[in-house]
Amino acid sequence: MRTAARQLLCLACATSHLDGSAAAASRILGRDERDRPAEAAAAAAARGETPSVARGSKKALAGGALKLRKDAPPRRKSDAPAAGLASGSQAAKQKKKAKRWWDEIADLPPPPPCSGRGARSRLLPLPSSSMFEWQALAEKLAPASPFVVNIGANDGVGNHDPTAFWLTRPAARGLALEGSRRHLPALERNYPSADVVKTISFATPRSIGAIFSAARVPTELFFLKVDIDGYDVAVTQRILELGYRPRLLYVEIAHNFPPDVVYEVPFVENRTWGWWASSRRCPVPTPRDAEKEKGDHTGGCSAAAWQAMLARTMGDEYRLLGVLANNMLYAHRSLVQLPRARASSRGWLSPSLKCAYEEGFIKMPFYGRIGIAYADVHHWTLDKIPLTRRLEDMKQYVDDSCTMRKLKAGAGGVDFPYVLQPSDEDPAVPLRGACAVDSCSGERIALIGSPVPSGA
Repeated sequence: MRTAARQLLCLACATSHLDGSAAAASRILGRDERDRPAEAAAAAAARGETPSVARGSKKALAGGALKLRKDAPPRRKSDAPAAGLASGSQAAKQKKKAKRWWDEIADLPPPPPCSGRGARSRLLPLPSSSMFEWQALAEKLAPASPFVVNIGANDGVGNHDPTAFWLTRPAARGLALEGSRRHLPALERNYPSADVVKTISFATPRSIGAIFSAARVPTELFFLKVDIDGYDVAVTQRILELGYRPRLLYVEIAHNFPPDVVYEVPFVENRTWGWWASSRRCPVPTPRDAEKEKGDHTGGCSAAAWQAMLARTMGDEYRLLGVLANNMLYAHRSLVQLPRARASSRGWLSPSLKCAYEEGFIKMPFYGRIGIAYADVHHWTLDKIPLTRRLEDMKQYVDDSCTMRKLKAGAGGVDFPYVLQPSDEDPAVPLRGACAVDSCSGERIALIGSPVPSGA
């Protein structure tokens, strides 16, 4: 049992690409140095540090609190504990909970082999190597003057905004919708065309219809991007219910929530979701405040939430093309070219969501290399940890997050509702290795006019 746990710990450390990932993996196993003061003291001595225990030494040791003398050399960066690690009684609770997790792992059966032609032979996604490749494919299908909508525009060009490819052109047509007025001057500079309507307003299911009507958005617009870190799914669902049919749909996902989990922020009348992604310290007390937790991972909706909404609202009218880091790309079925062998295979016309997530997020160099580190949530994508245990940790994380506590404080102590539950994805398909199991036919989805590639 211990050997299996250690092997999984090594796997978690090797794949996270983060300086603090080893400490985070140790937290999952409940083996943080601060839970084991004797080992921590020995490790400090090996580094040339001289620990001295504060008054009430028994109490300090029980909580794992060791103080370094003022003349001790500063710790190297690699020795610092990862952000989000608990201490004292919280660490003891985590250790006990982690033991329950890992006790259930050792005897899990391996994922089933791919049948090649049976139930698990979904298409592979588009290659997810870069935004520029996706834009080049889209440009081949664009009309002479495409109408492009950017919801959550910011300054229009930052953060690799895909709509900038079209909306920065002098004769562009479209709508740029942004909630903060301070970005309006930058939007007007970056989108110089008078035919690009710049609107400052919050996007909600209630307001989006009037905003689209005022901007004269055509029913069959070419490209729709949604990135508002909150009501993304609810707003997009309303757009589709109103009869708008974008040819291409580009949406941001809460990428740390894997495809076997639905995480969604439902629309609440008269309340605004305000994701705390700031680099500053959280303005309200949180259980992680002692570690100076700053941004969190609670903005937006998970990939499975998007899949569920589109299937519920549109049936098979939109096909998943792929995942690119923290975004997903869908195409209207009129733009999708399917392999001949698949043209009549209803229900399997989109790539596997788990395979797209594996190729476009887990395997991407992007994973773990943006401002908000992933060390404290990396284990959410380790599907060898039972889903029930991962869901428990996700719920605790969301409830304790700065975002949730700030929203609660601003509403007089009233909680903000959210959805967190298992998705409809096949539990027999793993998160890591999904493509080998779920897309073993080797055939990729493609857009009209593109060659249909084969091979994984």
